[in-house]
Amino acid sequence: CKPGYTGNGKTCTDIDECALKTAGCSANADCTNLPGSVQCTCKAGFQGDGKTCTDVDECAVGLAACATDATCSNTTGSYSCKCNPGYLGNGTICTLYGSQDTPAPTCKAIKNLNPASKSGNYWLAIASQLVSVPCDMDTDGGGWTVIQYKADLPFAKQSAAMGWVWLAANFQTVLTADQIKALQAQSSEGRQVYVGLCNKMVHYKFAGTGTWERAFGFRFLDGSETVSGMQSYSPYAVTVTQDGCVGWGFEGGSLKSSTNFLITSTKVPVINVHTSFNQYAAAKFGSPLTQNPAMLR
Repeated sequence: CKPGYTGNGKTCTDIDECALKTAGCSANADCTNLPGSVQCTCKAGFQGDGKTCTDVDECAVGLAACATDATCSNTTGSYSCKCNPGYLGNGTICTLYGSQDTPAPTCKAIKNLNPASKSGNYWLAIASQLVSVPCDMDTDGGGWTVIQYKADLPFAKQSAAMGWVWLAANFQTVLTADQIKALQAQSSEGRQVYVGLCNKMVHYKFAGTGTWERAFGFRFLDGSETVSGMQSYSPYAVTVTQDGCVGWGFEGGSLKSSTNFLITSTKVPVINVHTSFNQYAAAKFGSPLTQNPAMLR
């Protein structure tokens, strides 16, 4: 019998070297029995003559089908793709979390997925709407959804009324009330610095009497209001970090004077202020609201 066959020469049958495991194929090759012979073929992910098969590094030679925003890892006979931090997908398709394709519910969710996320605008799905919102990823650990105002409160005489008055019109925000309420429902923290610019207008402590009888009050989006004319804003957490508007006639008319209120509450943003001393002709005040937005997380 010829090589690859067995018998007495009058009758010869094929030897199945694959079944007998005598083909000499690599463990990483497929064995195919042929009439009188055998064929060894390296499996997918390996290269060689079938007798010897070595792993192919698909990541290194550019054969991997990983997405641009994914990391390729070589494995024996194959490879794996994993989306980079901040991206969602199966590795072959990856989309940025916080993009229009994969919007997030809050900026905190984006920060949780990728602690290295940078501050900037991201897409959020809020109250069944897709909106582009600034995310502060730096302040106090980051993950803050920024609630912007449409305009500042102009530095001017706001009212000529006697006694305590609220501004005639509420501050306007970029996000709608429903969108802000949806964010508040998902947030456990909120913060805002209200910066009150002044000229002969008391914002907190009145130097003339040494009391807080003219201290501003604040109204929030849900209609709730802090006290006015008091040193303490309890039960609200309002801290005066700078008191530069101390009393009528004491500011010298400088716009450098301001009283800064740090408000820590999920009720922010502030949408109105309660004021006194409005009747004086020189009493002017305002606030750079666009530079001091509210933040929720």
